[in-house]
Amino acid sequence: MTSEHKEEDLPQVYSFLHLVIRMITLWLQIFPDTLLKSFIEWRKHPKLSLVDKNCALAACGFEMMDMLKWLFGLCPRTGVIFGVKFYLKYRGMILK
Repeated sequence: MTSEHKEEDLPQVYSFLHLVIRMITLWLQIFPDTLLKSFIEWRKHPKLSLVDKNCALAACGFEMMDMLKWLFGLCPRTGVIFGVKFYLKYRGMILK
């Protein structure tokens, strides 16, 4: 947040953000049909994500939602970018 940014860097930033949002959207689309059973199994046996690809994918949902919060400035650190008032106004809507 303290580094200077050049205008020519913006297309790469936008491209990266687009890919992150696509990844989160795809994860949300496949979760109910493909990953929900694996998520339930992973909650019973957390180490299952070390050997089962679907359990690992299901378990990364927490990180996906964290990325979404950061993108929308709904955490204290990124909320500073959008203003503390924005964070304080919408913090009750954050999924925990």
